[in-house]
Amino acid sequence: MVGIEQRMTQAYLCAVKEGDSYNENGRVVFTERYHIRRGHCCGSGCRHCPFLPRHQKFNQKLDPKVLQLLAAENNADKGR
Repeated sequence: MVGIEQRMTQAYLCAVKEGDSYNENGRVVFTERYHIRRGHCCGSGCRHCPFLPRHQKFNQKLDPKVLQLLAAENNADKGR
């Protein structure tokens, strides 16, 4: 494997290891947290794309609503 296939495999293994994905009907679905960690949009039409405008390759502007949700999650985790 070379190029995009190798990068996708590495991304998949990293996401599974970190818990940033889930399986749905035999397909891997990456979460918002994974995409934020990745740092930019891949342009593939991902369900949990946190960037605005959505699905625009290499876009790095995060949706403020997603940032608020993640901040709320982090605060809830700190309170445990």
